[in-house]
Amino acid sequence: MNTPDRPVLWVARMVLEAASPLSIGTGRGIGTYDTAVVADANGLPAIPATTLKGVLRALCRSSFEPDSLKDVFGYAEGEDGAPARLSMSWGWCHDGDDEPVLGRLAPDRGDDSRFSPSGDLIDPVLRFLLAATREATVVRDRVRIGSRGTVDGTGKFDRTVVPRGVRFSIELQLNGRQSTLDDDRQIWDTILGILASGDLSVGGSTRGGLGKLVPVSDSTGLRFFERCFVLDDEGFAAYREFRRASARDGNIDLLDRISPVPAATVGRRLSLPLEAIDTWRIGGGSVALGSDEVDAVPLRESYLDWGPDGRAARVVEAADARCVVIPATSIKGALRHRTAFHHRRFRAGHVFGEAGGSTDDPTDAAIGDLFGSVKARRVPDRSEKEDRGPETGQIGSIVIDDAVLDLTGSAHQRIAHVSIDRFTGGARQGLLFDEEVLVGGRLDLHIRLLPRFEELQEDLRKAFFAALDDLQTGRLALGGASGRGHGRFRKIEAGGGAQ
Repeated sequence: MNTPDRPVLWVARMVLEAASPLSIGTGRGIGTYDTAVVADANGLPAIPATTLKGVLRALCRSSFEPDSLKDVFGYAEGEDGAPARLSMSWGWCHDGDDEPVLGRLAPDRGDDSRFSPSGDLIDPVLRFLLAATREATVVRDRVRIGSRGTVDGTGKFDRTVVPRGVRFSIELQLNGRQSTLDDDRQIWDTILGILASGDLSVGGSTRGGLGKLVPVSDSTGLRFFERCFVLDDEGFAAYREFRRASARDGNIDLLDRISPVPAATVGRRLSLPLEAIDTWRIGGGSVALGSDEVDAVPLRESYLDWGPDGRAARVVEAADARCVVIPATSIKGALRHRTAFHHRRFRAGHVFGEAGGSTDDPTDAAIGDLFGSVKARRVPDRSEKEDRGPETGQIGSIVIDDAVLDLTGSAHQRIAHVSIDRFTGGARQGLLFDEEVLVGGRLDLHIRLLPRFEELQEDLRKAFFAALDDLQTGRLALGGASGRGHGRFRKIEAGGGAQ
């Protein structure tokens, strides 16, 4: 008698945390801000399943054969196509008790501790997240970049973001058959390993440090749970009970905790521990570290802190944050221009672009391959482009993470300045301003080199590492007012001392 080839359903639930702010936009603005972030029916931040699945598919390309990738993720090619075997849920955000918020918030339920007896929402984390999506309480200011990697005129915009520290629960399902159980097990383990690797970045401006998701651990290990349901009568009854319990209150008791082997990093990772030589200021903050009002201050942002046990969230407002944020964009911009300097030096022996004023500088195209580029804009009612850039944009070959500097034990200083008349070079009558700078401190810089980095021309890769060498030897300054001596760093050696 033949054994029936029954359907099999692989189910996994996992918890991921935003290691940097998320900016998954809706395509619309919010009030006076340019972008609004995606929210669920409750107004809480959420991650669309299409966003997660698209990023996961891209990460799986290096591990799957083309036919296998189509089989798992589905495809549509003209009139030919097939549905996906892998399905994903939206990312549900967690409340202050580290539980996912499933379905509509119901103040009329008497057993819901997130509401007061009068029906008011009292969970501090959910109140914080509702304000972030509805009122844009955390915003990153940006300037528009042209096709040459410089500021495009007076263009400026902002990105509303979901604060770092927010946690999300995500569910995956993979359909299979008993006859392909071993092959599906290998596919399943590969997918879970990629999600456990910490290489997942979703949403907008991921090359600018936003959108990094990392797996959450507790004292037992990674919070990854799975079960393989063979859908015979007993297996279907177990799956139905799991679905009923998880839909009601997020219960995952019917799943088994697992420890997936994190997939190898796609590309290479570089870690540069740097120490500030003197004063520095990166980012445009709004709250001074000291008690006085200051015109220019380091950037601090609100975030969620899950405490030493990792299960009790605390809302940390920007004014109370004992850390400053160094946006990846501020590091990327400096490295981009210094890399261009070295590339011209290695390639042509001079650093001022092509002789004769040519606009077709090979360095511009090479830098676009490394750091990414935007499509050249057309000016209305003109036949020529505003600047001679590439016909299409492209993403870069490196990913730089936001850095967070702990202020414990660090010093800050207020410096007063006189405003200078740009025409005469003299002081402008009665116009003063001040800035708040940090003195010393450690900055850990993390860069991921994607696989296509190795395919770039040798001179370009050599120029990039020369720019990194300038950064860690104090020859390349970061942040604001570098012309006034701020922003020089040096590498910290393995023994703890600076080079």
